[in-house]
Amino acid sequence: VQVTHCKSGVISYRLHPTENKIAFTAVKPKSAKEKKLEEKGYGFIFYEENLRHRNLYLLDLDKETGENNPKQLTEGQTVWSFVFSRDGKQVAAQISPENLVDHMYMFKRIFLLDVESGNIKKLVDNPGKLGNMAFSPDGTKLAYTGALERKDHAVSQVFVVDIKSGEQKNLTPPDFRGHVSRVYWKNDKTIMYVSGEGVWPKLSQVAAKGGER
Repeated sequence: VQVTHCKSGVISYRLHPTENKIAFTAVKPKSAKEKKLEEKGYGFIFYEENLRHRNLYLLDLDKETGENNPKQLTEGQTVWSFVFSRDGKQVAAQISPENLVDHMYMFKRIFLLDVESGNIKKLVDNPGKLGNMAFSPDGTKLAYTGALERKDHAVSQVFVVDIKSGEQKNLTPPDFRGHVSRVYWKNDKTIMYVSGEGVWPKLSQVAAKGGER
């Protein structure tokens, strides 16, 4: 059964964890003015200048698709990836100011979006590259993988941030000689992550409050 009728195509999607809804990202459709200009032969492409933003939308499957369904959750910035909290009330999203390749690699920051009100705030002002994210089961913390510093050529560390206070911890061992690729929650107090160290893949477990893995 087709549930979306997005004119620009769906890029990514996630099922709402508690309600009959689907969140998805899609490029902002062309405006009526842009379409009219194209019909007149003014459909010029300016390299990396007229790329439209990737917006986040929420589709209610219990309602008919109309003007306000799906509901647009973001505007004027590009959403590259997102995850729901387990109760579906919050979304953590990786957002950059522009829909550009350099922004995808280097200028994504983690924002917290309240689904009901639409309020959005920056949660993490990370330097450089980002990997995956995961909410703790109780929704109080967010684990994510990211670069240690701006010049890091790849995602290498695992971090945890408190949703309320914004306090952040690096859970990777000091002088870590490897790269963390994925992070998961085992339970509210324990984080697991996959890393490549030397020639070996490793699965590690560490307390969310920090300590030895």
